[in-house]
Amino acid sequence: MYSGFKIINSYFLVYLFLPLLNHIFFMTDEHFTVYYIADIYSGKFFIFLILFFIFFILMRVIFNLPKTNKIGKFERFFSDFYKIINHNKVIISLFLLILILVLFDRNMSSYRYSGSISNLGSNIYIIMIIKSFIQVMLLWLLFYILDRKNIIGIKTKVSLFFLLYAWMYSASGVGDIFIGGIFFLVLLFPKIMSDVMTNNEESKSIFSSFIKNIYTFIFFIVVLYAALIFGESIKGGTGFYLLIEAVEFNPFWLYERMVEGVSSHYYSIIQFFDGYAQNRLLDYKNPISYPLETFLYRLSLIMGFDEVSRPLLSSISHLNFMVLSDYQSAIAGTSPGPVASFLFLFSSPLAMFVSLFYLALTIKIIDNFFCFKNKSLTLIGSLIILNQVIGLLQSPIDFLLIFDGGFTFFFIFVLFSLANKSYYKLNFKPQ
Repeated sequence: MYSGFKIINSYFLVYLFLPLLNHIFFMTDEHFTVYYIADIYSGKFFIFLILFFIFFILMRVIFNLPKTNKIGKFERFFSDFYKIINHNKVIISLFLLILILVLFDRNMSSYRYSGSISNLGSNIYIIMIIKSFIQVMLLWLLFYILDRKNIIGIKTKVSLFFLLYAWMYSASGVGDIFIGGIFFLVLLFPKIMSDVMTNNEESKSIFSSFIKNIYTFIFFIVVLYAALIFGESIKGGTGFYLLIEAVEFNPFWLYERMVEGVSSHYYSIIQFFDGYAQNRLLDYKNPISYPLETFLYRLSLIMGFDEVSRPLLSSISHLNFMVLSDYQSAIAGTSPGPVASFLFLFSSPLAMFVSLFYLALTIKIIDNFFCFKNKSLTLIGSLIILNQVIGLLQSPIDFLLIFDGGFTFFFIFVLFSLANKSYYKLNFKPQ
């Protein structure tokens, strides 16, 4: 229940408040980052932040208003879609695994870091679509397992195994390894993971929830640490050397790496409140033109045309990296998050309301996908799922790329969200 709000609240906790507190209380002059860190003490940022959360709280009140149970005209269609996926999940999972084994070259594993994906030809876009479908299918099976932990059949376990194999075979970074680790635990210990990630609304104990979160947090850190090491090995072949260096010289390496890793959305927001971003953007075109130009280029590449040249800047994320850092790169990108994305296009008051509207839409989509009837997500459950749906929040404007993992994940996730909501609405009447 209220899964969307819990996951978005977890997003604010991790991607905004943790970096903000780190910036105010723990950041020293020796802190190393490639990003510009704006001055936040002028007051403009805090006024924006306070107003943003006042309207966000009002939005939550509106969401809690009574809703109608009337059956919509398309809900039977999406309910049938759910039934088709559920009935054929093993075949679909095996088909996706075969596609990955055939199309994914192991040399592609570092494509996100070693060069432009456009240089890999149209095959990479097909792989991105398949990966998005696999990720959504994994999340769909996760919801199925969390919601029905006592009636998990062999078909569900076999489907999860096929999808997990395909996901790990095509892993391309820290995030992929971490997601794979979580689903490996789900495959081995489905009932335990269900207990860890959800609370039963009918028998919820604050103490048991607290103890559950403490134990799970330890496992969460272990899996994340392993993911960072293996991910760094994929990224630059230095993972285990990095581990030795971290243990010998900097025991707080994991904390620093985690905070810096989730701070880009925060850095992206505050750069607009001391005039830095506005001054840098004077040297660039209208930001929305970059994803549109890249869409046309990728479309021409897929269609086999040579008339459209590759843009020098490919996306809002790419532009954000160029603006936020002192480095020039043909491929690097920094996700601005759902607030800063719209600050690139609008003044701060308008950007606030557009981002709130987008967050309201995202909350609704997540609520429909994880439409628990008598359960709610724990803090750990919210954080785990946030890690896997973060693509919805990285750079919404870049969905205009169309031929991109972000848009394909969003599109497929929405389809499954409508399917889940429709099926549960038609087949599980409220008590």
